[in-house]
Amino acid sequence: MKTNTRTFAAIASILFTATTLVSCSKEDIARPASATESNMIEAPMATDTSSMEAPVPNSATALASTTTTGTTAYKIAVNYTGRANSIYGLTQSATDYKTVSYWNGGTRSNISNGTLTTKLARNVVGVSGGTMSKMNTPDAAEYTVTFRMMFASNFDFSYGGKVGFGLLLGNGYTGGTPGWDGKGGSARIMWYKGKDGRVYLKPYIYHKDQPTQYGNDFGKTYPATGSIAKGVWHTVKMYVKSNSGSNTDGRITITINGVTLIDQAIRWTTVDANRLVNNVVFETFRGGAESYWQSSTDGIISFNNITYGVGKF
Repeated sequence: MKTNTRTFAAIASILFTATTLVSCSKEDIARPASATESNMIEAPMATDTSSMEAPVPNSATALASTTTTGTTAYKIAVNYTGRANSIYGLTQSATDYKTVSYWNGGTRSNISNGTLTTKLARNVVGVSGGTMSKMNTPDAAEYTVTFRMMFASNFDFSYGGKVGFGLLLGNGYTGGTPGWDGKGGSARIMWYKGKDGRVYLKPYIYHKDQPTQYGNDFGKTYPATGSIAKGVWHTVKMYVKSNSGSNTDGRITITINGVTLIDQAIRWTTVDANRLVNNVVFETFRGGAESYWQSSTDGIISFNNITYGVGKF
């Protein structure tokens, strides 16, 4: 485990290496009657009319001071407005996010028209058809991550997938490895096509008390009725607070466009050595492993105004 005295300068000196992680997960979604359930490929691990917010500075920043968590304050803020169009990989992401363990996106990950874009490849499911990365961060009991995202106006939702930024605790369980041993968890979101054909965002949470092997959505959806809008920006904010001991006094809060998707107490872990948040992830891909998760067309999702750091803000 990283120590609380590690400074941002030490983090910035870490050599960045690319790693490919593959594991499995499953979703119970609307699908063709002929489809059979099999494991998803994943790294282990009404109408919305949101407008663009004023951008934050076009850089990554780190702030140092004492916080109530006992951890040196840490905050990264990245904006892509005004950047030249280019492929965006490990080298570029390390400049922005500093402590990038890997950035796997190939030519699908780009700076385009002042945003970070991920192209979801046609007829491909899983990580190989999108972008996946992980940023190592100082351990802390509380983290917040915020970002803006937009599905292109011609985006084919198909049956769903992982999208955007999330947080890992302890062992950072994802991909069908549940948090039942009390040693880790994760908080992410999905876009998802329900059995009624409605497309929405939902929580995708791994924690000690998750009822099934493949994460927990707590029955929450955004929007509450109707489908998520294409071609407009959506603001996502996620807050995670780790629990103490074996108590259900942790927290998961996610808001989208200022509307609460989920806000409740949670027991992430029961092993004290594994209770802290320690990584930020960016995972955007379809599915899923079964062919029905695929789309016959390439799909673009854009991101901007990414901020994450220790504490609640």
